[in-house]
Amino acid sequence: MRVETKQLKQGAQALKRVAAALNLRRPEVTITPSTNPGADTVLTLTLGDYHTTAALTIPGDDRETLLPAPVAVNLGELIAALGTDKGSVRLSAPDAETLGLTFDNGDTVTLSRADNPHPALEPFGLGRVQAIELDRFAEVARVASSDGARPILTALAILEQGQTLAATDSYRLRSAELGAGNGITGPEGTPAPDTLLPAALIIAAARFSASGYLQLGEGFYRITAGHSLTITGRPINGDFPNFRQLFPENPDGVLLNGAELGAVLKRIIAAAKASGHKADTVPAVLTFGADYGAVIVTGAGVTGSATIALGEYPNLEPLTVGLNPAYLAEMVDASTGYGAGTWFSMGFSGNLKPVIFTGVSTLALLMPVRIAEPVTA
Repeated sequence: MRVETKQLKQGAQALKRVAAALNLRRPEVTITPSTNPGADTVLTLTLGDYHTTAALTIPGDDRETLLPAPVAVNLGELIAALGTDKGSVRLSAPDAETLGLTFDNGDTVTLSRADNPHPALEPFGLGRVQAIELDRFAEVARVASSDGARPILTALAILEQGQTLAATDSYRLRSAELGAGNGITGPEGTPAPDTLLPAALIIAAARFSASGYLQLGEGFYRITAGHSLTITGRPINGDFPNFRQLFPENPDGVLLNGAELGAVLKRIIAAAKASGHKADTVPAVLTFGADYGAVIVTGAGVTGSATIALGEYPNLEPLTVGLNPAYLAEMVDASTGYGAGTWFSMGFSGNLKPVIFTGVSTLALLMPVRIAEPVTA
């Protein structure tokens, strides 16, 4: 059975990202020949906890069927063996314990068969297939926590009858409205119940393809990235926090130029790293009121400014607030696009109250950090 080396390596790398999202130490991949003559070679990553299966279909040529049965090998070793992206590779199983790879240039590699006793999931009750923007889902999912001790915070939540996406790591929160006609449905076309999907898997799928499909079922979900990578698993159990309650009521709003603010934040982050500090240990301090035409931004020895649209919010009270510069830069990138150009809205209720970011169909929140000493711009 012959497949293009580049496609096989890209597929294996995609499965490796899925494995990394699930903290698998030595993931195994089962290479399964198609049962239909002239059809496809299928790579299937079967996980040991029975909770998730990822499969990727790669076009192949099985006119010479040298892989009569599925063969399980270590995924990392397979990627290492595929050292070139050129030409094609012939897969063969000379015996029950090895997988042979023969490249166009004559090179051969033999991999030992791995134990793979775990069957793929057999989901039931999956709802209709819905096209989704995986990159938009991933943009929300990126603020989720990676702390497995708090599984609910590692989730991308589908909430409010399939109309809203949300994720948080308890320091920052991001949500997005899907809009009329784009809401997620559950089995039999009913509005989706609150569902928690593993955020890391959403991000891994989006790296494979910006668009895809989603199905929700009775205790299962299925994500398809592009047309060839499929991830099937069980949602995370638990209730997502009522994130609407976290947003302060009637904050003071200000319209900021995101391009200008983002440029200052990049300099602060770079200066902090150059001085041997992690960016999140050197806050960016925003001072409103010293210059009513701009917000003064300081941090790591850097001083800059970003324009304020005073015509929109003329009554902003003087305020100094400290924020994680890396998190703030993420929020600016996600929120710009509000109105025209790169303007976006920030809302304040005090120097230690959550800061609100408003963009096109997005709402986000970032917790301030305490400033060790008073900072003057």
